Formats: sequence, C-alpha cells, structure tokens
Amino acid sequence: MVVSRAKDTMSSPSFNQFLATLRTQLRIKANWLANESVVLDDNLRTYGLIIELTTTEIRQLQVAAYIKNMGAIYLGNEALSQEMPSAVLQSAIKTWQLLSLEIAVASGMESVTTIIEQYAMRQIPENRLASIFQVVNVWVSCLMPKGYRPPMTPHDAKTTLLQRVELGWSDRAVVDHFLSTLNR
Repeated sequence: MVVSRAKDTMSSPSFNQFLATLRTQLRIKANWLANESVVLDDNLRTYGLIIELTTTEIRQLQVAAYIKNMGAIYLGNEALSQEMPSAVLQSAIKTWQLLSLEIAVASGMESVTTIIEQYAMRQIPENRLASIFQVVNVWVSCLMPKGYRPPMTPHDAKTTLLQRVELGWSDRAVVDHFLSTLNR
C-alpha cells in the first residue's frame, strides 16, 4: 500500500515577513537592537542598489543585518545596557557575536554565515559581501547611540572608517567608495 502525502498548501512567508519576524524578536528583547538592524538593513539595501548587487546578494546582506544582533536575545539586560566595565562589556559582545554566528550556522544560510563570521574580525574580510557589510555596519554603529556614548557625528564616523583602513581592518576600496556615495 502506498501512502500518499498531502501537498503542503501553506505558502512560505515572504521575505519581508521573514525580516519582520526577526525585527519583532529583536524588539521584544530591546528596542534599540531592532532599530539598529533596521537602519543597517536600510543602509545595506541602499548601498547594494548603488553598487548594483544582485537581489540575492542584497537580501543576504539584509538578513545578516538582523542575524548579527540575534545573539543578544540570549544575553542579560545588564549586558545590553552597555553600561558596564570595558572588560565585561567586551566579553559580553564576544559572547553575543558567537551566539549570532551559531544562529547563522543553524539557519543553513551559508552566505549569511560567512558574512557574520568575517565582519567582526579585525582584518579585511575575504568575502566581498562581508567586506561591504563590515564597512556599512561600522558606519551605522558609529551613528547609533550606545550605552557608553552618544551617537558619533558623521565626521567622526568617517574618521573611524579611515582609521580602520590604516589598521588594515577594512578594505580601502570599499571604504572610499562607500564614503563617496554619502556625498551624492
């Protein structure tokens, strides 16, 4: 006897619904986590269109904008306040990054995993999308308020990106092109 399986008639959620679900999960934990991811998503999408990335590449960057903060869901509220001694804060951030990487790996999205794995390293990412993500993420992170500092000015954010180039942490071509698009 052959048992037939009924076709699953439920459609998969749209990409925007998927991002909305991730955003909601971040907002439940801390509003600023969701806000940072939304701003990063918007900047990545805009820059991706400027440099003519494919729709798939832009979507990979967009998903990474949310996944990078998903590890924070598992941290205590004290760590998220970012108002703790520097050594403790650095440890919490490292844990957050590792948890986000685990979530990316578990998602099965290899390209997103590569982005999450490479963007936070203090070296130029080997992967092109990770390099783009890293630069745009630094820009957005500088402009967002943190528990330990107010938002930086665009001038200070630019200086931070240029310092990262000098330290060999960010790709000069990506930084220069990204900064040139801000002047348009």
